[in-house]
Amino acid sequence: MMTLLNDFYHLFFPNVCVVCGNSLVQGEEKICYDCLGDMPLTHTMYHDKNEVERRFYGKVEIERACSLFRFQKGGSVQRALHALKYKNQPEVGYVLGQYLGNELIKSNNYRDVQCITPVPLHWRKEKIRGYNQSYHIALGLSERIGLPIYDNIIKIKENETQTKKGVFERWQNTLSVYQVKDVTLFQNNHILIVDDVLTTGSTLEACAHSILQVEGTKVSIATLALA
Repeated sequence: MMTLLNDFYHLFFPNVCVVCGNSLVQGEEKICYDCLGDMPLTHTMYHDKNEVERRFYGKVEIERACSLFRFQKGGSVQRALHALKYKNQPEVGYVLGQYLGNELIKSNNYRDVQCITPVPLHWRKEKIRGYNQSYHIALGLSERIGLPIYDNIIKIKENETQTKKGVFERWQNTLSVYQVKDVTLFQNNHILIVDDVLTTGSTLEACAHSILQVEGTKVSIATLALA
């Protein structure tokens, strides 16, 4: 009976891959295996002093940093993230967060992380979008690695879009933007900041600076994609 109901439902709401549009088969969620296989992995979670960590050298003190996929213009990763952010598909973040968790579990570099925090959206932007994509990534990641999510950073200023800004402009645009809500949640913890894409790193740098003001904190970073 459930199979018949599911088949009837998918006549009107097709269960298709958000990347290629092909029908999903049993076991596939939001993205088909072919498209997942087409997403280039960076393997940065397995290496010290990797290219993700180097983007933060001299800017903010972090323990570890990694990205799951390499972002390529017009590629599968870009299409998946577009669905996540602009096509009302928060479940894509959850699924990809699980894949990120699968990789982190296999790495020794993140064993001492104690909690996860997503990069926040300003409340106005979250109201328009209906959700924070980074929080849904954190949900999938949390399920896989078994760590709590502390949604404990607030964006106190709505800055301009970063899309067309250069490195210095992005850095200026994020100054004094983020604030820790409850310092007791972060005290003496190693916190993993989670986001969708690392471009210049200015947003993640600003979030890390706000956390490191709290006594005894250490910060690591994980993103779905590296641009």
